[in-house]
Amino acid sequence: MRSSLRLALYLTVLCMLIGVGLPTLGHGMVAHAQTSTPPTSNERPLIFIRSFRTEPAVVQADQTFRLFLELHNVGSAGATNIIISLASENFVPQGSSSVKTLNGLTVDEHGWVWQDLRGNPDLKGGTYAMAISISYQGDDGVPYASNETVGVNVAAAPPTPTPTAQPKPGIPQLVIEQVATDPVTIIAGEPFTLTFAVRNTGTGAARRTLVTVSSENKNFAPTVGSNVVSVGDIGFNKRQTVSLRLVADTDTTPGLHTLQLGLDFINWGDEKYSSQQVIAVTVGGVSVGKPSTPQALPIIESYVSEPLRPSPGQPLTLRLNIRNVGTSDARRLNITFGTASTGGSSAVTVFAPLGTGNVRVVPVLGVNELTTVEMQFIVSGSASAGTYVVPIEFSYDGPTDKTLERTEQITLLVSVAPQLRVSFYRPVGQPMPGTPIELPIEIINQGRNTVGITSVELGPVEGLTFENASVYIGSLDSGQSGTLDAQAAAAQGGEYNIEIIIKYIDDFNQNQVYTATLPLSVLNMGEPGDGSGGSDGGKGANGGEPPVTRVQRPFWQRLFLGLFGLGSG
Repeated sequence: MRSSLRLALYLTVLCMLIGVGLPTLGHGMVAHAQTSTPPTSNERPLIFIRSFRTEPAVVQADQTFRLFLELHNVGSAGATNIIISLASENFVPQGSSSVKTLNGLTVDEHGWVWQDLRGNPDLKGGTYAMAISISYQGDDGVPYASNETVGVNVAAAPPTPTPTAQPKPGIPQLVIEQVATDPVTIIAGEPFTLTFAVRNTGTGAARRTLVTVSSENKNFAPTVGSNVVSVGDIGFNKRQTVSLRLVADTDTTPGLHTLQLGLDFINWGDEKYSSQQVIAVTVGGVSVGKPSTPQALPIIESYVSEPLRPSPGQPLTLRLNIRNVGTSDARRLNITFGTASTGGSSAVTVFAPLGTGNVRVVPVLGVNELTTVEMQFIVSGSASAGTYVVPIEFSYDGPTDKTLERTEQITLLVSVAPQLRVSFYRPVGQPMPGTPIELPIEIINQGRNTVGITSVELGPVEGLTFENASVYIGSLDSGQSGTLDAQAAAAQGGEYNIEIIIKYIDDFNQNQVYTATLPLSVLNMGEPGDGSGGSDGGKGANGGEPPVTRVQRPFWQRLFLGLFGLGSG
């Protein structure tokens, strides 16, 4: 038995080496080998994608869709173990992997597979490729594979809506003006009514305005309610009258005292604003029970400057209305114009006396007497635009011949006017009537400061019609220029003056106008047979003498002579 098994093993090995199969031996063992000879038939399966579609037909970026594939076996043999793989950088499988299978397709049989996919969020409109790999086996076990590509249509992203520009809320600015007290002269220890107007000089409404009597006012206290008063809303360029009931402490010395008031408000954008302002009130004495010594008290009741906003290098006239609100005469009153400052600790010489010194003398200013003091100044050529606080110093003798001194402050404004050069940036020549005339206008900022030009317009001129007669320029820095390329037409020849109106915003955010004039000469063509007699009825320059007979030249000769200034008659 062992020798039989050994012999069978030797035969099996030998047959494997020479490729010969053996019959099955005993005890259930297989002792033959199958030769892997390729099939002699030309029949084979052939699978391709017959059709495909997506639902929806047009895919949206970052949206899920379903891709359907129709497979068709157009070969001459059946196919089994069909594997379909999808691959793309632009689409991600959803719910399952990107590998699909079919058990088999017989000859001319169709089969469907589908896959859920999601497009990338950044996909733009267009067609994107999807790679499809198909592998399968024939009925004889021979493997086959093919690669195909399908296109997926992606819709263009809807245009991003342009955000609507939201109007910016205006900036309110509240100023206290027209301050008055009742009684005019406050008696220490007795209540008085303080009345003043709050004007909105800004560019927007002030809402929920509150007026606060500052705690820094140690000599004054409210007698009704708290130190905060609600004023409400104050519209653009509107004003509101406020009344406060106050009392001065009995220890308050007679004279001029400052009262600090706080203004708190918001605009329509709910932006908060705060302003601390100081007004002056006069205390003339104390209540009954405390005798008071007569005192002279000159104060600046009002003042005015002409012009209100001078420019650097421009003369300025200042008039001070000074009243003695004290109880005795002010003798040998000296009024001194101090050095201006911008509100900080530094002082600069912005306003220099012109023609005389900075001191005025009033020999005697009686009780409740009003005098006007006038001073001439010139604004420094290097001054910057802004508000300048100027101290006015008083020195005078009271009833006891003791020299008294006190200082008040006024505010002067300086505005830098634009320095603009307006001209034609190329020659206009001497155009003819009835033809289009180009007006190449250039505006150059010759000053040191930036000018915010809102518009440049041409004023109306009799006999001329304009087109494109306005333009927006905007911020114009020093040395820069802007242009207005307008067109004109003249009904007849003659000399015209074109007014250029330049609207700009000054240093105090107010609208101002700058004007300039440019000459325009239009060729006077004349008319044949008009007599050229002017307004003398054809009598000529010699009164009753008949006019000199002229030869009417052809039009082209008159035009040539007119262009060279040789006359066109």
